[in-house]
Amino acid sequence: KSDAELQHEQTILDKVAEQMDQLGFTRLTLADTSDQALMDNAVILLVSRSTTNYQNYYYDYWYYGYDYWNWYGGMNYYYPGYSYNYYYPWGYPVSYQYTVGTVILQMVDPSNPQSVDSQQASVDYPVRWMAVLNGIMSGSLAEINSRITKSISQAFDQSPYL
Repeated sequence: KSDAELQHEQTILDKVAEQMDQLGFTRLTLADTSDQALMDNAVILLVSRSTTNYQNYYYDYWYYGYDYWNWYGGMNYYYPGYSYNYYYPWGYPVSYQYTVGTVILQMVDPSNPQSVDSQQASVDYPVRWMAVLNGIMSGSLAEINSRITKSISQAFDQSPYL
């Protein structure tokens, strides 16, 4: 992972921990999980982040004139610096890149499993609360961190029942 990705993850975890502290939850350590009395009153908060980079490229046909497309295609008959083409449109290449990402927060109840599969060693827990923060992983490092902070705060603000 890049330094930026690690910083985003730390920002997410710090902000979630801050919000849970403000709600009166106590963070348990791994050693605390062996205490059944603590676990009976616990919630587990699952945090995941997904980021996808998109890169694309296309031809800009806007500069072709009236004769090829049979309609007027712009302010001039042809793009400055390009000759008029009667046969096959040859585009002006344009490339772009952007990043999108989603953060998912899920709160589950470990004292009330939905199903237990002993053979697969898996347990399904009911999700008691969920927040999906979509499209926040785009922009500069400062913009992303600001968006993460504001979005997580908003998710908890919209859930006063927690």
